[in-house]
Amino acid sequence: MKAKYILGLIVALFLLTACGQAPEKTFNEKIADAINEAEVIGADYLGPWLRTATYVGGELTGTTPATLTFNKDGTYTSVSADCANSGTYTDNGESSITMVMLQSGCPGGLQLPFTVVYTYTIEENEDGNEIMTINTANVMETYIRQ
Repeated sequence: MKAKYILGLIVALFLLTACGQAPEKTFNEKIADAINEAEVIGADYLGPWLRTATYVGGELTGTTPATLTFNKDGTYTSVSADCANSGTYTDNGESSITMVMLQSGCPGGLQLPFTVVYTYTIEENEDGNEIMTINTANVMETYIRQ
């Protein structure tokens, strides 16, 4: 009788300790964790930014706000009141980013995937806020860090 009681206690302890453990991560989950924890070159642009202005050919063409977010995993999202798009980005070094739009709910009918290379600068304004300016061809946009 004591042997059954002890055996039952051992089985119960085994089940309780086994149930409390997290399942082993898959190889892909481990790789994703490593990428998220990795130091990103040029990581000064990571995180959310709020667009404050758009210029074409040096002329102000819009001040419609949009939130642009660069994630550590190499993805980005851009959301405004009118539309949203998302995709991937690659840091090219030398203050240059290649962005590939993979999804878009924006008017204009861009053929996806749509790739654009931006150069950027990040400076502090007189109020102590970080301002990012991105340029491609004749289009320039300004953003403030959120």
